[in-house]
Order: sequence, then structure tokens, then C-alpha cells
Amino acid sequence: TQQLSIVIRFVPNSNNSTTDKKHVVKEYFLGFIPLEKFDATTLANNIVEFLNHWKIPLESCICLCFDGASVMSGCAAGVHVLLKKYMPKGIYINCAVHRLNLAINDTSKAVCYMSDYFSIASQLYSFFTESAVTNIYFNKAQIDLGLVQSSTLKLWAITRWDSRWTAINAVVNNFPAILKALSDISEDGNGSRATNAGGLLMH
Repeated sequence: TQQLSIVIRFVPNSNNSTTDKKHVVKEYFLGFIPLEKFDATTLANNIVEFLNHWKIPLESCICLCFDGASVMSGCAAGVHVLLKKYMPKGIYINCAVHRLNLAINDTSKAVCYMSDYFSIASQLYSFFTESAVTNIYFNKAQIDLGLVQSSTLKLWAITRWDSRWTAINAVVNNFPAILKALSDISEDGNGSRATNAGGLLMH
């Protein structure tokens, strides 16, 4: 099930003498909204209902920050346009972090060694997760080397900006186990599995 996350940022009442002047801007994650439809009207209605449920005054909202998907950013019927009915002061801003992630994604494709690295990381993930046999070799290598077994390889996704870090970190933390498992598979096995392990080991 796809989910829409809701985060709010606000400035406490400046007339309140108890306000900490050093930390004026507050940010809170309010929750997820399960989605069955993904059209602009459904998304906008869900956002309004969610905020009303928590008694957040919509007329006080001055900024709407979404990614650049057309359903959110469309100038005629995007979510931000529909929300203006309830939030007349709301100004749409394309999420800077999302744009940065897209720029990093394009950069990683253009720089050869970065593109090669993420390609190999993706192949390693597939190799050790799509087969129970290779996964057993990987887990055994972790045990033999005294590594944390709960640490698994991760798949990176274009739209999730933190996934590259988790994918890289997983490879770094499990690198000795990856090498041992690939070596054991290439030596013990035969056929395509051993060949693929040997090919990954050469990289």
C-alpha cells in the first residue's frame, strides 16, 4: 500500500514570552495516509481531512512543499492548486531535497565509476537475495567472520534519497562477508551461480 507522509513546520506564537528564541521553527511528523487512488483530488482531500482531524487551521498554512511530480505541481489542477481553496495563503515550493536527489541520480549516471559502483551494488543485492542458496552462503560468511547477521544488503531506489546511503553502508559493513561468500560459491558450485559469483568477485 502506498502512503502519503504528512510533516508540518511552524513557528510558535511570538507573543508568548515562554517561546525559546533560539529554536523558533518546529517540525513534526504527523503520520502516514494510506492511499488507494493517486489523483490530485484524492490526495488533496486526504490532506485536508487529515489536517482537520488534528485541528490544524488550514487558513494559517503559508507554504505547501511537495515533490515535483505533475500530480502535485501541476499549475492547472495539481494538488497545490486544489489546496489553495482551503489554504489561500499557501505558496507551493518544490521540495529542495527531492530536487537534490534527482540531481545526484543524474550525476551518478554521468560519472562512470559511480554508475559502475551502483550497478555492482544492485547486482550484489539481487545475487544474494533472490536465491536461498546464495543467501545461506552470505549468512554463513557473516557468522564465520563474526559480523552482525541482522545487517543485510539493501536495494537503492531513485525516489528514496536515503536509500543510496543505506545501500553503500550495507556493502561497506558486509564487504568481508561478500568477498568470502562469493569466493566460496565460485569454488564450491558449478554452472551459472558459480560463474556469476566469480564475475562479481572480479569486480
